[in-house]
Amino acid sequence: MLVTLVAGTLAAKGLLMVDMLAIARLENGKWKNLVSKPSDPVGKLRNIQFTELGISGTTGKVTIPRLELQSDVAEGWFAIKEEWSNKVLWSGTAPKFPATQVYSPSSKVYLDVVQAHLRAKGLGQAKARINRVVGVDLDGDGVREVVIEAAPLADMVPRTMEDGKPTDYTSILIRCVRNGKAITVVVAHHDARQDGALGGADQLRAIADFDGDGKFEVVGSSDYYEGQSAAVYQFRKGSVRKLVEYGAGV
Repeated sequence: MLVTLVAGTLAAKGLLMVDMLAIARLENGKWKNLVSKPSDPVGKLRNIQFTELGISGTTGKVTIPRLELQSDVAEGWFAIKEEWSNKVLWSGTAPKFPATQVYSPSSKVYLDVVQAHLRAKGLGQAKARINRVVGVDLDGDGVREVVIEAAPLADMVPRTMEDGKPTDYTSILIRCVRNGKAITVVVAHHDARQDGALGGADQLRAIADFDGDGKFEVVGSSDYYEGQSAAVYQFRKGSVRKLVEYGAGV
């Protein structure tokens, strides 16, 4: 299980869930992981009102009666109901969303960006393919960044076990300008070059301003065959920082 904490500064609050797993809470602008013990305050919440998040806005509302603690195999707080799977849910201070420009996944410009990234990772034989690519001003400086989710297939989770190929990969990338030069920043990446199986299937899940600082965070997930994890990332001045991450599984 992986846990990473980085403090924020503003007085926003809320609870983030990804694919039924409670990832973290935001308290007074600071991201904190939940504690997998009955003493965690989240266990006392009832009829929790969540907003379902997408890449550039809300997609619905969900009420969860309570969260259940699992402490055996997949340790963590879960919303145990199939209809809540495959969702990014947020309960708390209303987030703001950026204006986004959707680009074609078949754009040669961005396929070339992915192909160059794959070569840099030693995957010269892998073919660039993009699931989604969006333009968004992440850090509020008036210049639009381009966020790319790339993978050979839309769903790479089955390839995280023995069914993988050495050319399999999943990547979340940000194409941006730093010091006057266009660069590619890696948010998340897994590949099967070493043992033929992905360590995780990375996906871009949401982009929103959770802490109210006027800049936008990126939510990504990295599921595998018998487990899951998700993280919140911050982009500033051409660099990415992981603010919080949590995972559970076998």
